[in-house]
Amino acid sequence: MKGLTGYLKKTLLICSILLCFFSLPENTLAQEFTVYADYHHTWDGNSTDSVIYLTMTTQNSPVVVTYYTITIPDENITPEILSINRNSSLIPTVHRRNGATDLVIDLEKTPIYPDKPITLKITFSTDMTADQLSLISSVKDTVSRDFSFTYPASIGEISWSSAPITKVNSKGNKIEIITASPNTDTVTISLGKNISYTYTINKTLLNLSEEMILSEITLPLNNNNQHISVNSVSSLPDKAYKDIDNNNILQYHIAPQSSIDVSIEGNIIMNKTPYPLKQQYSIEEEKLWKITNQSLPRHLNRKLKDSGLNVSEEFSDIYDLETKEEKELLYESIYHYVIDNLEPDKLTVGSLTGSQRLGGQETLLKQSISTSEDFADALISLYRYYGIPARFVIGYVTDISNYHSEGMYHYWVEYFDEENNDWVIVDPYLEDLSNTSLWQRDMKDHVSLIYRYSNANTPKLPFYSQQDFEISISEIEPNIINNFEPSLVFQPYNISDPYLIGSLTIQNTGTTILDSFNIEKSNPNLPMYIDYIENNSREIILPGQTYSIRINIPTKDVKETIYAVINTLSGTQQTEDKHIEVKIETVKEYKYLDIFAKLLSLLLYIILGGTIYIILNRIQKNA
Repeated sequence: MKGLTGYLKKTLLICSILLCFFSLPENTLAQEFTVYADYHHTWDGNSTDSVIYLTMTTQNSPVVVTYYTITIPDENITPEILSINRNSSLIPTVHRRNGATDLVIDLEKTPIYPDKPITLKITFSTDMTADQLSLISSVKDTVSRDFSFTYPASIGEISWSSAPITKVNSKGNKIEIITASPNTDTVTISLGKNISYTYTINKTLLNLSEEMILSEITLPLNNNNQHISVNSVSSLPDKAYKDIDNNNILQYHIAPQSSIDVSIEGNIIMNKTPYPLKQQYSIEEEKLWKITNQSLPRHLNRKLKDSGLNVSEEFSDIYDLETKEEKELLYESIYHYVIDNLEPDKLTVGSLTGSQRLGGQETLLKQSISTSEDFADALISLYRYYGIPARFVIGYVTDISNYHSEGMYHYWVEYFDEENNDWVIVDPYLEDLSNTSLWQRDMKDHVSLIYRYSNANTPKLPFYSQQDFEISISEIEPNIINNFEPSLVFQPYNISDPYLIGSLTIQNTGTTILDSFNIEKSNPNLPMYIDYIENNSREIILPGQTYSIRINIPTKDVKETIYAVINTLSGTQQTEDKHIEVKIETVKEYKYLDIFAKLLSLLLYIILGGTIYIILNRIQKNA
C-alpha cells in the first residue's frame, strides 16, 4: 500500500509540473523579461547558508508572469522562497533529479513593469566541511550579477578564489569577500592553506632502432609561483640537468630494441615567493617573436598615449619610462592590446597539437581568431619589442577554476618585472575566452611544465598524453623539504705533489630538486680551483642523490685547514648556510728539505762513483 501511495504522489507531482508548464501564458514562455541573480553564501565551518536573489525586470511593455520555473544545480537542498514585493512566503512545486532541483513557483499572474521589478529570495543550506568549497554562482536563463562569501575570520585569508576578489570586508569575527560577476556555474573557494597538487608521471621510453638513443622526461618547474617535491623515481635517470631555459630534464640512455618504464610521483605547492637573488636577462632575437613592421608599434603607441603614457609614436624602450607606475601601465596596456585585437579559437581549448605558427607580428596583422599559442606569440613579441623579457610557457590548467571539467594543457606567458625582480604570469587567451579579468591574478590553477625563452620552438605533439601525466588536488598540504649535507674529501697529500686533489660532495637530503649550490666563502678560495668543464654546473640533484665537484688546489695555496660555507637553491628557496672544514697535514719548509735531498743524492752519487773509480784503477794497476 505504501508503495502504491508513493507511486501516486510521484505521478501527481510530475503531472502538476507538466500542467504548470503547458498552462503558462505565451508571453511567459517566451521569457520577455530579464532575470538577474545575486548570490550570497555564509559558511560556519560545517554548513553553508545560501541566498539567491532573483530580480525579474523588463525594459519594454509590462509582462504578466503566472509561473516561473528555476533549476538549482543541487539535488540535496530544501529551498524556501520569499516574495520580497509581497513580503510573503511562496510554496513551490519541487522535483529533484540527478544533480539538480527544479522549482515551479506560482506567481499568481504578477505583473512586471519597467520601473517595478519582481524580486524573489531563495534560501537553502548545504553541508560543507572541506577546506575547498564549491559554491553555486549561476542558474540557467539568468544573468549572474553579485557574488559574496562570508566565513569565520579565525581561518585567515582565502588562498584561492576562482572568481577575482574585488573587495574584502571585516564584519566582527567574520570576513566577507566580494568577487567580480561570475560566469561559471560555481565559484571555488579554498580556505586556510595553499593550493597543492599531487602529480604522477608514467611513461614508457621505447627504442626500436639499432642504435643507442637518448630520451628525456620533463618534470614540473620549480619557480617563484610553484614548488615541487619528487617523492619517488622508478628507473633513475642517467643524468638530471637544467637546460638553457631552466627546464628540469631527466635523461635516459635507451639500448637498441629495448624500453625503460619510468614512474615518478611528487607534489606541487602553489605559493608565490620572491627570488632571493637579483636577476638580469638579455633578449635574444627570435624570428617568431620579432616585430619589424613599424605600423604595429606606432598604432600601439597611440593607444598607450590615450591610456595616459606620455610617449611618442617612435617609443620602443621601457627604460625610457621613469617611474614604476608607468612601467606597470605599459605591461598592462600591451596585455589588453592583444586581447582587444585577437579572438580566441574555442575549438582548440585544451589542445597542444598546435597548428602552423605565424609568429606574433603576423598574428596581430593578419589573423583574428587565434589559439592560445598565437596569443602567447603576440604578447611575447610586443613585450620584447619594448625591451621587456618575456617567455613562453607550456603547462596545465587544473580543474579548480572550471575552465575545463578535467583540466587542460595550455599555453601562456610570463614577463619579467625588473622593478620587483619577479616573473609574472599572464594569460590573455584565457581572459578573452572566459570573459573574466585575470590581470594580476594569483594563478594557482596554472601549473608550469616547460619554458621557452631562448628557443621559440614548441613540441609538435603533446609531450604527455592523458595517461602519461596526471595531476589532482591534494587534500593535505605536503611538507616540501629543502636540505642538503656537504662534505670535503681530499686524497693523501705528498709534498712532491703539484696539487692537492679532492672533491666537494653535495647530498640532497630533502624532498625537492636542488638546482644549484653556492660557496659563500672559503679558505682558500675554492671556486678558483673547481673544474667547471668537468663539473657541469647545470646538473640538478634529485632527492637522495649526491653530486661531487672535483677540486685541484695548487701546492702553494694549500692550507692546514680548508673550510667552506655553502648553501643551495631550489627554485626560489635558499637553504641556510652550512660550514664544513678539513685539516690537511703538510710538511712545512719542504723546499729546503727538497734541496737537502738533492744534495744528499749528489753526495751519494759522488761517493759511489769515486769508489767505483778507485776500485777500477786498482784492478787495472794489478793487471
